[in-house]
Amino acid sequence: MEQCDIIEVELDEVDDVIEAWGYSLAAFVVGGFPGFEAIKKLTNTWKVHSTFKIHKFGWLVFRFDNEKDIQEVLDNGPYLVFSRPIVMKPVTSLFEFGSASMSTLPVWVNLRGLLCDISNDNVLAKICSKIGTPLYTDAMTGSKNRISFAKVLVDVDLAKDLVLGHSTDFCKMEMDNQAAQLHRQPGSEPPEK
Repeated sequence: MEQCDIIEVELDEVDDVIEAWGYSLAAFVVGGFPGFEAIKKLTNTWKVHSTFKIHKFGWLVFRFDNEKDIQEVLDNGPYLVFSRPIVMKPVTSLFEFGSASMSTLPVWVNLRGLLCDISNDNVLAKICSKIGTPLYTDAMTGSKNRISFAKVLVDVDLAKDLVLGHSTDFCKMEMDNQAAQLHRQPGSEPPEK
């Protein structure tokens, strides 16, 4: 086996991701690149200025003018191209363009039946942390303009078992010194799947 040298790179030697890549989203169309016309049609629906390049590993890198435009695109997802999902992730520091970057998948999670006074970002993040890493709420949830459900983008680890549902019928909330805890009521069991 060939031995390789290890090169250490200090974090302060790494370029700031915004300086290096600008405000960017990396995207992957399930099933492969759908063609330039399909991507142009998709980007026209966003109603924000963007450009894109194709990475050699099949990723599309969309560059935007500012972070607000990225948020606008993410808020209005998910997107399909020829009935195939397009997975989008913000380009973060040390982002890897390879299969390792697909070990997690951003998924929009709808949370129904929440009490109005616990539908804030902190509580939504705590709830969604049981599924994965919470990333964003959509614009309607953030502005509380929709009260029937909250929508949160959660980065889900594909190697772990997916949490597929939960009913609030078997939970109660207790307030103690301004801290809320949700837990199962004694003797209640979730319905069989």
